[in-house]
Amino acid sequence: MRRASPVPHRHPRAIGGLQPTIGLRRDRSPTERLRWPIAQKAGRRSGLRSSRPQGVFDESGNVAVEFAFLAPVFLLLIFAGLQLGLVLKNYVILTNAVNVGAMQFSISRSDTTPYTDTINALEAAAPSLTAASLTITLSVNGTACTSDSACSTALSAAAPSGGTLTPATVTATYPCGTQFTSYSFLTSACKLSSTMTGGVQ
Repeated sequence: MRRASPVPHRHPRAIGGLQPTIGLRRDRSPTERLRWPIAQKAGRRSGLRSSRPQGVFDESGNVAVEFAFLAPVFLLLIFAGLQLGLVLKNYVILTNAVNVGAMQFSISRSDTTPYTDTINALEAAAPSLTAASLTITLSVNGTACTSDSACSTALSAAAPSGGTLTPATVTATYPCGTQFTSYSFLTSACKLSSTMTGGVQ
């Protein structure tokens, strides 16, 4: 007796007699599981498809451009601050030197070289300042004297009387445009000035 052939099983969604292939999925080995994400990343890096969203631009060069614009401004501010500090230092030194000069001038009534001694004392008290740039003026009771003989005569005539001391004044000026790194941020018209008055002894 002839056995009837079995009727092939048709998939419910088969169309036109075509059946989808039904097979067992083979599980990937642990090694393939590790290689699969790496392969996906390599495909994205190959340039076939950009991973950067549309409308997003590369801004890595903006930092260099901003630094090129801002660096000179920051350097200028730093150098200007350093020179300002040097100017303030010179002013303190000048004020102290003028104080020393006024003390020397006020006690030089019996000295034969009061002008020279006062100038030397003032310059010695300011060794960090350029002596040639100092402009020193001496006066007794408002009258300037520019030599030893003139200052000696003025001091002798200003002898204390009745407990009143005649003023002896020393004034010095110094340029505030100190050179720093071969460049001065201040004009040559800027001058540091200090005045000190003492009583003729």
